[in-house]
Parts: sequence; structure tokens; C-alpha cells
Amino acid sequence: MGSATGIVSGGDVAFEVNHPGGVCWGNGTSLKVTPDILPGDVVSISFAAAVAGDTTVQDAYVTEKSVITGSTLTVTGHIGAGVDPAFTEQRIANPDLLATAVARKGCRT
Repeated sequence: MGSATGIVSGGDVAFEVNHPGGVCWGNGTSLKVTPDILPGDVVSISFAAAVAGDTTVQDAYVTEKSVITGSTLTVTGHIGAGVDPAFTEQRIANPDLLATAVARKGCRT
């Protein structure tokens, strides 16, 4: 189990953990551990001790090392039968991409 505390700003994505611009696991809490979040786990967000909502982690993950060919970054992975690809997003944040044809430290699809 992990936890993090941060401030939610109007107009922003509600709350991001271990994402550029987000907070780190353990931020503002006594539980200083990065959890191993797996398909089927439930993640919840709360405000002033009231649960605002939760979501179930879907069965999708990267299965191979990414490959860069020119300006194309290919990520290979698994998407479970119950996951709708139309509601998925892949985000990559790696400063090593700056020195490649991608020329940015982050991208999403």
C-alpha cells in the first residue's frame, strides 16, 4: 500500500503521483513506500477524509524494452481482454529522449 498528499488546483488533472509535475509516493504521509500497483488493485482519492472516488487498475502493461527508430518510439505491451483501447493512454517520461530524434523528455499516445 502507498499514499501521497498534494494540492489539487482548479483546471488541472485531479491528482498525479510519480508523474512529471506530480508528487512522489510518500509525499506528506508517514508511509514512505512506492507501491507495486497491479491489475485489479483499487486506487482511491479523498479530500478532507471523504473518499471522492476510486478506480480499478486495468490489465495493461509494457512487455518489452522500447525501440527508437528515427523519430518513432515503439512501445510493445499487453492489453487485457476487458480493457477498451479507446480509453487507454501511454505516457513516457525519460530525459534520455532529449538526445534522440524524439527531442522531448516526454510523450503520450
